[in-house]
Amino acid sequence: MKLREFEDQAANVATSLRHGFEGLVSDASSFEHKLGTKDSLLMLILNIAILTVIVLVALFLLWGGTTKELQADPVGSLTKTAHKVEANLEQSGLIPHEHSSPTVSK
Repeated sequence: MKLREFEDQAANVATSLRHGFEGLVSDASSFEHKLGTKDSLLMLILNIAILTVIVLVALFLLWGGTTKELQADPVGSLTKTAHKVEANLEQSGLIPHEHSSPTVSK
């Protein structure tokens, strides 16, 4: 596969995660009601966070990162990967660019 195909796949995964997370957050109160406890909602959020980390690690390795780089600077490596995913999503038009968002004047 070409690098662009990998980036497209990563963008699709990130978009799916974003849409899934938005849906989960909007339905959080109904989830809590259905599940009956706040602990269940906390576990749901924790599972989403763990899944996000797993996807970022996979993308980091897929895009040429090494396990040694990941062990040396895990937070920096995953942060750079997240920024790369965000840039790819902005470039593809799936999310708005930061500078095009409306500004709030004080």
